[in-house]
Amino acid sequence: MKPANKSAVNEDAKRRATEGIINPTARVIPQGTTLFRLASTYTKNFAEKGVDQRPTPESYPTLEAYDAADKQWMSDNSSTEAWARLFKGGWWFGSGDLVDFKYASMQSGVPLSDCGRQALAVASFWNNAEFLIEAKVKPTGGLEVFCGKGRQISVQDPLDGTTHHLVGSDSVLQFFIPGMHLIRNARAWFKLEHRHRLRHG
Repeated sequence: MKPANKSAVNEDAKRRATEGIINPTARVIPQGTTLFRLASTYTKNFAEKGVDQRPTPESYPTLEAYDAADKQWMSDNSSTEAWARLFKGGWWFGSGDLVDFKYASMQSGVPLSDCGRQALAVASFWNNAEFLIEAKVKPTGGLEVFCGKGRQISVQDPLDGTTHHLVGSDSVLQFFIPGMHLIRNARAWFKLEHRHRLRHG
């Protein structure tokens, strides 16, 4: 049986994968395999204008004001649309790398979200890694992915123009799943197991 996303595996998908990984190779992830991704509560609006970021205590005059703002932010980011956005991203990684991220976090005292972003070469202004998404591949034929090690990239902060040079860990195998940004119902391809809220520094 063909992978569920076979029609989306093409040269354009490979080009997109090449933007994040070196020499991407195609492989099929079997049904029942558990994959993970760091999910961001930032939206495109935040990336372009610097809004939508979760409130921080130092931005408010009183703890009560902060609590009220944070509760409103949580409500705004708990909608079905917001969760669909967190779930549908094309970039994923496996359980072995998650174990390594957790170990690095425990050894260094750095939050798991930051350890994961560093290893995956993900800029903080792209992805605040507010959640760790855990899901199992659902289709009988599995999903075809492009996999490879992260490449070194240079990105410009949209807010202040600062250029950041990001280097992913050469021990992490990243998966790019073609079609995830196009499919309307991500649950056709994945069974959501858990949404873990991550601690930030």
